[in-house]
Amino acid sequence: MKTSDVRSTVHFVRAAALPSPTRLSRSGCAKCCCKSVEAQLAQRQLRRRAGNLAITLMTVLHIEPTGRLLVSVCGTGTETDNAEAVLHWICQFIQSSTDSLGELSFHEVKNAFLRFLISATGQEYVE
Repeated sequence: MKTSDVRSTVHFVRAAALPSPTRLSRSGCAKCCCKSVEAQLAQRQLRRRAGNLAITLMTVLHIEPTGRLLVSVCGTGTETDNAEAVLHWICQFIQSSTDSLGELSFHEVKNAFLRFLISATGQEYVE
């Protein structure tokens, strides 16, 4: 067998071993995998944005991230500190909001959080 024959045979075997895009789309595997990857990327982006909102919210409102005062108010009680409790509240707010995360402004989130804290603690807010 000549070297050129071996190379063309190897190339043919490699090409045959790889599934074609049309074969993947017909079987549904590629669509299913792409949807799960897209969902994972969207979930990761959502968590990153929620984390950034939590950090900014705690900074603006002077909330001590390592404190535990907000755990019973904002969280489920299983959070270890205020940072986790605020993050939990933000995730719940995003899920219950009709707007998408990209359309929510920080001002809206901050006002909703303040209203929540006021109603949950029975306090009055004076600017």
